[in-house]
Amino acid sequence: MKPASTCGRADLVRALVRGDPALADALAGLLGFEVAPEPVINAAVQLTGVAAAGEMGSITITVQPEIQTKPLIEVPFWRLEGYKAVVPEEPSDERQPVPVEPVIWRNRPEALPTIRLLAPWRELQPRLRAALAEPREGREIDINRIVRRLSCGRLPDPLPRERHRRWGSCLQLVIDRSEHLVPYWTDQDQVRGEFARLFAAQDLEQAVFHEGLTEPRLLGASATDSYRPPPGGIVLVLGDLWPPDGLGSGRG
Repeated sequence: MKPASTCGRADLVRALVRGDPALADALAGLLGFEVAPEPVINAAVQLTGVAAAGEMGSITITVQPEIQTKPLIEVPFWRLEGYKAVVPEEPSDERQPVPVEPVIWRNRPEALPTIRLLAPWRELQPRLRAALAEPREGREIDINRIVRRLSCGRLPDPLPRERHRRWGSCLQLVIDRSEHLVPYWTDQDQVRGEFARLFAAQDLEQAVFHEGLTEPRLLGASATDSYRPPPGGIVLVLGDLWPPDGLGSGRG
């Protein structure tokens, strides 16, 4: 048998198919082949060869990298160790639920209760006018004053005019809205409404004093503006005579 004959190669293939490595090595030595160690491929290797039809072709062999094993990370998790069923207690025979009956308002009055003010405006206005209004000269000539001056030998120059008590040029209302004055808030609103009809909008300034504040706050002013009384005007405080928070200043 020639070393390179076709029969020898067929015997070698038959030995490889049977899985007999000793016979395959012997036949390979007779045919002039040398058994080479199997190469270790660490990366992708591309082989180029000639196909049966004579065309160029390529084969890519990819070897997966070796996976390194590391210790697993401890991950906490919940584990059910016990459970308890929560069931609402059923009412026993001894404790029966009390039936709820609808509330019926018997002898309900037909008209709403009337609000009783501390003093109506017809009684309060003369008192406020006497305390706050200032005497000012009007347009009519005061005859009595002219006669008194002439009787004393003085010339009435200029001619005196009759004096009437009138409100000031502007009025500032300070409304005390403390919690202990809640029953009198209606009286405060009544006085504020009456003064709103007597004074023009630009001549009536309003400020509110709430519980916990150190000074009143002017309505319509920004939060950063501090309280200030009107220059040359009248300040009327609708509150009690002595503050419960101990501010040290009387209000009346």
